[in-house]
Amino acid sequence: MKIKNKFNNVRSIIFIIAGVFLLVGCSSGSIKMYSGNALEKEKLAFLDSSGTFKTIMSKSAAVVIKSVDDTPTHMESAAMHARIELLPGKRVLKVELLRSIDIEYSDTHGSTSKVFKVNKEISFEAEAGHYYQIYGLLDPDQTFPWFTWIEDKTGGKVVAGEKPK
Repeated sequence: MKIKNKFNNVRSIIFIIAGVFLLVGCSSGSIKMYSGNALEKEKLAFLDSSGTFKTIMSKSAAVVIKSVDDTPTHMESAAMHARIELLPGKRVLKVELLRSIDIEYSDTHGSTSKVFKVNKEISFEAEAGHYYQIYGLLDPDQTFPWFTWIEDKTGGKVVAGEKPK
């Protein structure tokens, strides 16, 4: 009986530790991409990444922003909806697009998927007080073309890249 209780305690501790790692790994704090003290939000531009969460059921690709103006962001591939704080001006982003596609299904083994990824570069003019969203898409119906674009959520228009129709 004591062995079973110890096993349950160890299992509980493992679940708690795993939960803490999951919460920390999925946190959505802003990544500051400028030096010096924090500025008022009216003086900054904000760029949101789609993260990996919504890629499971759609053609969307996860967008991981690897660097801004050659400065690494340290954004993790498992980040969900990460936000980057930017100074206004022209910004050059290096991004990684990830997309998992089911390639095979069997009743005995379930589905088998393959992860496709590509690195891209995209630039845009960031304006103070504006909120932007970067998107990625892999469309396997069109012989795997990758699309990357940035929308200005404040102004409601595409400011970089090409949004597929």
